[in-house]
Amino acid sequence: KKKPEIKIKHKIFKDLPSGNKTNKFLRFFLEIFLGIKVCFFSIFKEKPALFIISSPSFFAAIIISLYCIIFKIKYVLEVRDAHPDGMAASLLLKKNSTIYRVFKFFGTVMYSNAKKIIVSNEGISQRLKKYTDTDIEVIYNGFPDKMLEYNNIKHSKFTICFHGILAIFQDVSSLVKLIKLLEHQEDIDIVVIGYGPKETLLKD
Repeated sequence: KKKPEIKIKHKIFKDLPSGNKTNKFLRFFLEIFLGIKVCFFSIFKEKPALFIISSPSFFAAIIISLYCIIFKIKYVLEVRDAHPDGMAASLLLKKNSTIYRVFKFFGTVMYSNAKKIIVSNEGISQRLKKYTDTDIEVIYNGFPDKMLEYNNIKHSKFTICFHGILAIFQDVSSLVKLIKLLEHQEDIDIVVIGYGPKETLLKD
């Protein structure tokens, strides 16, 4: 007997269009607006059976998760940065500051009340386990099948490689210091693959 087809109705709210290039204070308010926008849609348009919340945007995720807790709506978190620890590591916050403790409190509430948390690597998984006993599943980022056919040719020199976005959370200044420290080492190559608002530090 053929199983009946299940149709799932969904609504996608896109992330902030300006992404990591946005001024951090403007981004804070834009994330707050995004969170409120999603909640208002749920209140006045349609109440979903499940929210799938991606963080970042951290502040939007906190607002939406609090809304879900209050109105008893299940939600799943897809986490790519374990904030507020990520902010502290990027020197945007001090761990002994009041604002860090406030963010940590709301972050703990958000992580602890999720039905499930999905992360892209073990590092984030281990950091989140400090906050919550919620079930955490690691799903690694994929890559095109054709990459399996590439030959694994090693560099002749010892090679240090950085790959990723060059933004405020990546501490590009330390990468620049490393390059300057090793620039006269002829037996070491440094390869940087990426782009972002901090890429000018590497061009100078």
